[in-house]
Amino acid sequence: MNSQDFIWKQMSGPQGGLISTICFTDSIVFAGGINGVFRSTDNGDHWKFTGLASDEVKKITAIGDTIWAGTDRNGVYISGDQGLTWKKDNNGLPLNVSVVDMAVLDTFIFAATSGYGIFRRSVSDSNWTAVNTGIDNLDFRTIIASDSVIIASAAGASGSGMFRSTNRGEQWTRIDPDPYAWMADAICKYHDTLYAARFLNQAEVYISIDDGLTWSVPAGASPPNDIITNLYADHSGLYAGIYNNGIYRSSNSGISWTQINNGLYNYSPTHLNGKDGIVYYASYDGIKITSDFGTTWQQKNLGLTNSSISCINSVGESIFAGTNGAGLFYTTDLGATWNQITDSNVKPFIKSLINVNDTIFLASTDWTYNCRVIMSSDKGISWVQRNNGIDGGDITSIAWANDVLYASTSYGLFKSVNRGAAWTLMTSGLPNSGRPNVASVAAVDSIVVATDGESQIYRSTDLGEHWAAVSMPAGITPPIIKVSAINTTLYAGCSEVNVLFMSSDKGATWQTVGIPEFNGAVEDVTGNDDSLFIAVTYSGVIAKYGKSYGKLISSDIMNSDIRSVHYHNGHLWLGSWGAGIFRNIDSSEITYNLPANDLLKIPGSTFLKQNYPNPFNPSTIISFSIPRKTFVSLRLYDIIGRKVETLVFQEMPAGDHSLQWNGEKLPSGVYFYRLETDSFTETKKLLLLK
Repeated sequence: MNSQDFIWKQMSGPQGGLISTICFTDSIVFAGGINGVFRSTDNGDHWKFTGLASDEVKKITAIGDTIWAGTDRNGVYISGDQGLTWKKDNNGLPLNVSVVDMAVLDTFIFAATSGYGIFRRSVSDSNWTAVNTGIDNLDFRTIIASDSVIIASAAGASGSGMFRSTNRGEQWTRIDPDPYAWMADAICKYHDTLYAARFLNQAEVYISIDDGLTWSVPAGASPPNDIITNLYADHSGLYAGIYNNGIYRSSNSGISWTQINNGLYNYSPTHLNGKDGIVYYASYDGIKITSDFGTTWQQKNLGLTNSSISCINSVGESIFAGTNGAGLFYTTDLGATWNQITDSNVKPFIKSLINVNDTIFLASTDWTYNCRVIMSSDKGISWVQRNNGIDGGDITSIAWANDVLYASTSYGLFKSVNRGAAWTLMTSGLPNSGRPNVASVAAVDSIVVATDGESQIYRSTDLGEHWAAVSMPAGITPPIIKVSAINTTLYAGCSEVNVLFMSSDKGATWQTVGIPEFNGAVEDVTGNDDSLFIAVTYSGVIAKYGKSYGKLISSDIMNSDIRSVHYHNGHLWLGSWGAGIFRNIDSSEITYNLPANDLLKIPGSTFLKQNYPNPFNPSTIISFSIPRKTFVSLRLYDIIGRKVETLVFQEMPAGDHSLQWNGEKLPSGVYFYRLETDSFTETKKLLLLK
């Protein structure tokens, strides 16, 4: 099969992922995360992706049925149909602006930006206007409306500060609650009371009952532990999200606090909100809710395909996926269902995952960067720590060869000769007194190579006892961030330039490999001597067959930021940053809608039917018949003949076949679909109208 003919399917999990904002209308809940907007009509029991793939959504707000989404580096999007479809709403905004927060006051929308200050537009006007008079710092973090007042908090190179406007942003006044300039990531309102907290360790919660004009700390108040990142208040009390400490609740306006983490996994909340007595907690592992004041939390991730996948590997028939913030998951049914590993030794951020003769070695960490190596010899059921001797630093990768384990860390390079029971620091020949920041390590036989994350590779020929710098090709000095071993060939992936280094002599010499359609950092490499698959940020996956390189088709993949790739038993698994996992599928997994009484009918000739309905929005049925088992190609093209998507490229049985195609990611227009077999070719036209 040629690389461009892969057909991809997004897996149903791991579910969750980074959610940064939650917004409510009368009957709908919206969640924005690292990969677009999700929508729920049943209070979060089920979620459906509605758009803005590859956009990190920082804030969602609404007036009636009109929804706005502020994004990182792409400004604002607007939806006039309750979030079903989206279009850009950037008139008057700077190019590629990051909108970090939004607020609604009457019929006005306010957008707080990173570096450009505050912008305002009315519901009846499609243009944004900068409203920064009186503001001496344009790098904002949060904004909130309180009756007829707008309050915003800034922080950055030009200093922190809280600002207040009583005339819809026409003029602003600095109102820092104490003599020091403020950066308040956490601010909320309930009834007539505003709550705010400085971005400091063990900061008290300040209260204002005059729309932010004056602030005070209640007498006898004791701050919760660590930094307050989020605040939410309702009739049941004041809730504070705490950096790496989960959530606390106060029933007396912040005087005393009780930690309420029962049922939480990731203890670093990114957003708190609520409605009708239900509190929503968002983090890197999706959404959890409580209806009993935080006594228990329930996961609400069904349909949230928003996970960031850091690594993938297999043990037997099980596929394991490490995530950025949601921990470790596994599937035993080709990705149809996923199970989370709940062992307390497995931390939320998975850095590396390897299989050593069916024993799993894993590096994971939490927000404290207390990274650890753990091991499972029973396919992930139970885990034990294997960290003795690794004395600090963030573990970046693990490698195995010749019965030796290697761990690269931000504080040196370690090895273990007893399956991780004890580790020793390797220093001879390494820079920084043997304590370099090691980005990655790989091994072949007794040869070990490591990179410092800059432009240098170090090599050892004696199981890591002694090291020496290796000469790289002249004239190219990119940061080398990843080294990988495929059989006896070594690869070194770079960032910032379109180049991959390869060594066929176990790292003694290196050559550059020029790759077409390559634009990003090499994050992972897998394959064998005949086929190679390279995960590249923002470029998808590059495949090598023999001596030819090509980009895998990405029209079925909603996020081209691929960070991990794994090949197992004929399937290629892709781990994306923000859209979960994709896997190539074969003809047995294509859904055919055949009436029961037609299952045994064999057509007398090949025939391509007109799609139905036509015109359509957004899905239609394409049907065809083949009289015998044969290889079938069914592709979709745009009006100028460019291939848009491969729908079928597999050997298929004789019979009548139907499949549903969804064009929600494509613009309105005329498209063509073409059926090809070994003895038949026919093309028909379809019309997508949105």
